[in-house]
Amino acid sequence: EVGITARMPVISFRTEDAEGLVLLHNDALVITAEVAGFDVKRVFIDTGCSVNVMFYDCFVQINKELNIELKPVTTALCGFNGGEVIPMGEVSLPVALGAGELRKVLMVRFVVVGAESSYNIIMGRTSLNAFQAVLSTYHMMIKYPMGENVGEIAGDQLTSRSCYQTTVNNNRQLAKRQAKSKEEEINRPGGSRTKEDRQKAEKGKEKVD
Repeated sequence: EVGITARMPVISFRTEDAEGLVLLHNDALVITAEVAGFDVKRVFIDTGCSVNVMFYDCFVQINKELNIELKPVTTALCGFNGGEVIPMGEVSLPVALGAGELRKVLMVRFVVVGAESSYNIIMGRTSLNAFQAVLSTYHMMIKYPMGENVGEIAGDQLTSRSCYQTTVNNNRQLAKRQAKSKEEEINRPGGSRTKEDRQKAEKGKEKVD
């Protein structure tokens, strides 16, 4: 009947939903999701991200059997290592949450990037809203309506902590490479500076001495 919509089931989180977790924690919500028939681990749930991101290494693994061509994208993404990243392209793939009668499948548009990451996929607000997903970082769990029932996906705390440590290590290595590159530029005879720049630098040294 026009004007009447089906009632959504009540979605809530209980104390037992947090069983097995190390509490209190500040770990990111990381899950395993089925993407194009593949069980993909290290899927980061990020409500602060407006797009869904698939990192290139993950796309290569999935695409070995699919042979899908990426569609061109010209808009840059911000937030990777503090800079901009030009996507390699975009692709739409089926994503499934849950299993059995509670399995919910939707087509999700991913932007594929070649940036280094400890994650395979970042699921942003667009896909979470499409699934009508409700999440609790405290319980490390996602719940979503499926008809009159509620499906749920539990996060993996151990994997979340492993990804965090990998990210920290990668950032440290990047900072060292950037510092080394800057040092080499400064120490290079003449560098890329003009004669006037070098004269100013010499005068500056005299004043400091």
